[in-house]
Amino acid sequence: MILYDYIVNLSIFSLLVSTPLVIRSFIKHQPLKQMHLWAGVYAGLVSVILVILSVKQQGYSYDIRYAPVILVFAYLGPVPGLITGLFSLMTRLFSSGNWVPAIIGWTLIMSVFSVLHVYCSRFTPLKKIATFFGTYIVLYLITVFSFHILVNRPLFHIQY
Repeated sequence: MILYDYIVNLSIFSLLVSTPLVIRSFIKHQPLKQMHLWAGVYAGLVSVILVILSVKQQGYSYDIRYAPVILVFAYLGPVPGLITGLFSLMTRLFSSGNWVPAIIGWTLIMSVFSVLHVYCSRFTPLKKIATFFGTYIVLYLITVFSFHILVNRPLFHIQY
């Protein structure tokens, strides 16, 4: 059942990511002013929708809210990535408890991603995404072990 819910979430994410591209293909293409900022806001709204549609299973909540953050950091840079991350954090704080690990984890992820963006500036987009994803996994594990979040349930973290 959780696999089905995950596929539904992933499908919604794919739809929301591709919608602006399809809409822009039907209208006269003119460069948008502040495109990176608007893309960050849109990705933040996608992140909000993904948190709202999180999968609830056995008292735990699973979502893919950091997928837009990773993609925006890899493709558009730190400012839109921080905007997207801020939307994601605010929605996460309003939807559930454990504020301290969420805020510290978010701060750690955003600061490391910002520094990593400078380091990865010459990488191809695929290498950037792989680097950001690998870094996210390491930072997630650091946060989990630092705050002793469900250490006795490692399967939860593998599923997450």
